[in-house]
Amino acid sequence: HGLDEISVSLAEYGFAAAGTELYLPELHALLGLRWEMARRTVLNVIEKLVSPVPGSRFLVGVTHRPFLKSVPEALVGLGVKHALVVQAIEGSDEAPLDGNSSLVRVRSDGFETLCVRPESLGLTRATRAHIPWKGAQDEEQAVLEALGGGRGPVKDLLLYNAALRLWAADGSAPLEEHAERVRSVLDAGEALDLLDRLRPAGLP
Repeated sequence: HGLDEISVSLAEYGFAAAGTELYLPELHALLGLRWEMARRTVLNVIEKLVSPVPGSRFLVGVTHRPFLKSVPEALVGLGVKHALVVQAIEGSDEAPLDGNSSLVRVRSDGFETLCVRPESLGLTRATRAHIPWKGAQDEEQAVLEALGGGRGPVKDLLLYNAALRLWAADGSAPLEEHAERVRSVLDAGEALDLLDRLRPAGLP
């Protein structure tokens, strides 16, 4: 999508996605070379700390424990006032729900390390690695069922990660409150309804 389409989506749905090709073309031009190298470089971290929107709030996934110190320090140095940094598989921004990975909350006055127990949010312990996908179609079906209010580890992971993003956006409310808000949206099927509206016409 171009910038015009992104603006329309944001105004109509309160949601939009933009790739680096739109706001950081120099970095995007290196994507082919990075794939050929098949190794992580410093660019894998840098690209997560850049946003085209002033005053953005971030959720950043990192791979190794030392990054839980250096990345929050970098965010503070860049003037970011609200962010969450999580340690996840392959540096994904999908936080695991195993209760062991660290979570660093960046605030305007510094940062703090936290550990959220899944049980405190009414969730079961799970990670995406523990969900036996049988293929892309099976994964799609499981996600759609979770968005429609289904039960199980997929829903718990979606709920947890959505709550973390809301917490990064609105730190005035506790994480538990955001988790309950997400749970009510999922149970009512509102997330699936939004996905249906976001799909281009003609797509299943």
